[in-house]
Amino acid sequence: MIAIRRLAATAAVFALVAACNDERPNDDILPTDTGADDVGADASADASADANPQLDVGLTTCSGEDQLSYNHDADTATDLGGAALDRDDLYVCEGFDDWYRIDAEAGQRIRASISFSHREGDLDLYLLPGSGTLELDSAVAQSATQEDEEAFAYEVARAGTYYVVVDGFEDASAAYAMTLAVSCASDADCADGLACSYLDGGCIEPLPPICGDDADEVNDLPSSATVVDVTIDEQVLTGLAVCEDDDDWRVFELTEPTSIEVILSFDRDRDLNMGLFDDEGRLVQVAATTDQQPEVLRMPYLPVGTWYLVVDHNPTGLGNDVPYTLEVFVEAESCSSNSDCTSNGRQQCVDGGCVPYTPDEPAGPGGLCDATNDCEDGLGCFQGEPGIDDNFCTTNCESNADCAGFDDGYCLDMFQTALCFDACSNDDDCPSLWACDTGSGRCELFGCATDADCADGQLCHRSEQQNAGFCTSTAFAGCAEDDEFEPNDTNGSAELLELGDEVRGLVICDDNDDWFAVEVAENGTTLEVEVEWDSSADVDVYVFDADGNTVGAATEPDANPEVAVASYLAAGTYYVRVNQFPGDSDVATVYDISIGASSDACTTDGGECLGLNPLRIVCDDDSGACEFFDGDGSVELGGTCDSADDCDADADFCWAFELASEGRNICTRRCGGDDNCSDVPGTVCQIFGRGFGACLPE
Repeated sequence: MIAIRRLAATAAVFALVAACNDERPNDDILPTDTGADDVGADASADASADANPQLDVGLTTCSGEDQLSYNHDADTATDLGGAALDRDDLYVCEGFDDWYRIDAEAGQRIRASISFSHREGDLDLYLLPGSGTLELDSAVAQSATQEDEEAFAYEVARAGTYYVVVDGFEDASAAYAMTLAVSCASDADCADGLACSYLDGGCIEPLPPICGDDADEVNDLPSSATVVDVTIDEQVLTGLAVCEDDDDWRVFELTEPTSIEVILSFDRDRDLNMGLFDDEGRLVQVAATTDQQPEVLRMPYLPVGTWYLVVDHNPTGLGNDVPYTLEVFVEAESCSSNSDCTSNGRQQCVDGGCVPYTPDEPAGPGGLCDATNDCEDGLGCFQGEPGIDDNFCTTNCESNADCAGFDDGYCLDMFQTALCFDACSNDDDCPSLWACDTGSGRCELFGCATDADCADGQLCHRSEQQNAGFCTSTAFAGCAEDDEFEPNDTNGSAELLELGDEVRGLVICDDNDDWFAVEVAENGTTLEVEVEWDSSADVDVYVFDADGNTVGAATEPDANPEVAVASYLAAGTYYVRVNQFPGDSDVATVYDISIGASSDACTTDGGECLGLNPLRIVCDDDSGACEFFDGDGSVELGGTCDSADDCDADADFCWAFELASEGRNICTRRCGGDDNCSDVPGTVCQIFGRGFGACLPE
């Protein structure tokens, strides 16, 4: 049985990252099978090329060859007909591709995924039509990323035979597991004696349950799914059980747009997952974490139709039967705009329900999309705010010259990548946290430290990875279980807490920060902000001064509680930001917060300020507080600093990180070698991993 977590990877192939991080220097140059007709001096050299590819013992082309060999070209491809393949004992030999032949009808989807280890070799996945030139550059679908899993799902427009090819990039060899199937929508699409399984991706032989027996059995397939009464707003389903060989299916028949939430509770030492499928067998939502208990699946604004929910058991080796409980919440409600539709692949609001955007033909550069397969080959779908209004087809770039196909296109250097954009005319043409400079037609970051730095109607939003502030007019998402302090999403709406306060039962979720204000009456004060919660979520805590500078933080991914310490503070108002770092599931987290304080003054000669993180290098003897150095953008390369705004335009940043306490907090730049550091006095290039280096004193 294929676990939901594995199918979820198939859905992920439509993400921009998979589409825009192809390892090849040129998408038009694809390797072809150079070894299928020349076995060379290998032991199989005297075998005929048309030998039976289904022999129990395959023809050997390398020491790791699998039992399906010889299947290294179209003539000898493993013929599946309409059947599914699910094997974990396959192998691509050096210089050879593995070929599979499969038949599909118009409207069906061919789904394929492989998993392997890059430590052995890099494998890629291609789908070729049975007619025409059988070369990899004629593929109608492909997955060629730098990940350890490749997958595609291709909707067939014309019935016929198709070939799935597993290719070793640059003649790589590696072991792999593979699932390959033609999807079905119902049992009617299957041959006599077979039934349609959405989880397996095709038609299977239905078998009586051998475990996981409960009062709802037999409900192991979509066609035998237990009907959920959607006229009941809240219900708790108990006495249920599932096992590795028994999936439990339930069906929701909706006659009006409806939001559904399902909470799956089970023993903490087990691992159960949930998936939501439409009536065509497409996986549209998943709750499949490894440590989330309970699992929560939120399905907002489902349109009228039939929807299937499956509970799947991920083996843990602790026994087969796993009891579980389902809490089901149903509310008839309609979306009013595309921005209400937050699910990847269902970002368009039509007749009150969130549905996929389906173009008549793949879009070109700058065209609308909500998944990568909405775009022409070589493009991926950039997805900004919820809804499709600011989604568009694009590609990675290094310079404006790479964006020639766009409308006055230019290359926008974003946080961790660079993408081609059309010229903008208003803020809606730009990604989240960016705004349009109408003079240049370019999207720009408008930074901020507090709400007061932003224009009327905008608020200062802090990003996740960098904790940097950017002005945005986008509304902040709330939590379904918001607490009494809401809205307190930015420093301008912070809730006042007193020193010594302890507040319990507050709520945080993805995209919804909680902010608090604290008044410090005495100079030389150290604040300790502790946040504790009872879930697997990753909660972070930051402390800011009144100007929006970070003076303390606690951001360890596995720490609970988090304790943010802000030392040597001057009297004044400080702000605390509590943030749930986005994870596998947007689940609300209940937390407690406490604010403690102590007195501890710095001294000019004591060096206490150089030991701070974030760095504040100036000690005021009168207040006993560490203060930020005010370089005001005038500090030259090699000069002392404690924040980036101290440095002049020649510097990339102020080194205020590792080794800063040893006097290496200087205005400097990135480097790849010592020759890049010749104009940063007294420095050499120090590499800190992943190719990142900085010019620092020895």
